[in-house]
Amino acid sequence: VALFESMLKEFNIKYSRAENSNIFVIDEPSAKISQKYQLSDFEDNGEKKSHIIIFPYHKPEKMLELVSDLRRDIKNRN
Repeated sequence: VALFESMLKEFNIKYSRAENSNIFVIDEPSAKISQKYQLSDFEDNGEKKSHIIIFPYHKPEKMLELVSDLRRDIKNRN
């Protein structure tokens, strides 16, 4: 969880998470990214968000791939 959190910070991806939680909440990415990583999308006070759940068995390479895809997705929107 700490590694994934540091990757999000390094790539300047905004997120929130409760202390000691393995669930990260981010702004909803494109449908393509949500589908590829099977993210759970939801709406909170009119804002579209997604959950990312990180488990101990997730490999650093896959976490980096996800964060890289999220960063590209954000750049493509702007």
